[in-house]
Amino acid sequence: MLPQDFVERLAAAAPSISRLLELGLDHQEAADLRRQFYCPRRDPAGAPEQNEVLALLKGWDVSAAQIGMVSFLQPPVATPTGIQVGRVEADDLVLLPDTGELVVEELGTDGHVLWRAAAGPGAFLDALCLSAEYLAKCGMPSSGSPAEPRLVAEQAALLAGGDQYWPFYFMLLGVED
Repeated sequence: MLPQDFVERLAAAAPSISRLLELGLDHQEAADLRRQFYCPRRDPAGAPEQNEVLALLKGWDVSAAQIGMVSFLQPPVATPTGIQVGRVEADDLVLLPDTGELVVEELGTDGHVLWRAAAGPGAFLDALCLSAEYLAKCGMPSSGSPAEPRLVAEQAALLAGGDQYWPFYFMLLGVED
C-alpha cells in the first residue's frame, strides 16, 4: 500500500463526532479520538523515499496516529538492528534494512523480537490499515459475528505476508487463541 492510500483509508475509517457523542464520549474525547485517524500532509524535504513506511513518516505528520497499540515515531531513529519507525506500547517497531521486514523488539533488550509484524513496508501498511478499519468499528453497535476479530486478524496476517505474522495481529486485535 502506498502512503497516500494508507492516509486516505485511515481518515475514512474515523468514526463521526455525532456517533462518538451517542456512545457517551464528550466533545473533547470525541475530537481526540478522531485526531488519531488523521495524518496531515507535510512538505517532504530531500529525495523521494521508496520505502512506503519511511515515505509515510517523511511526507505526513503521523504523530497523533494511534492504531490499537501501534504509534509512529517521527523522525525514525537508527538502532543497532535497523530503523525504529514506531512503537507497540513501549516496545520498538523496527524496520530491518537487510530484508525490509518489520518486527517488534522488546524494550531494553538487544533486539529480542517479540513479534514479526510484516514482510515489508507496503504489506505492513496494508495490514495495519485493515486493522485500523476494524478497530474503528469496535465499540460500535454492529451485527458482526463473534468470529469477526479472528477473521480480520487472519486477513491482516495474510496481507502482512503470511501465517508467520498472525501472532502480531491476534495481539493487536485482541484475539484470544
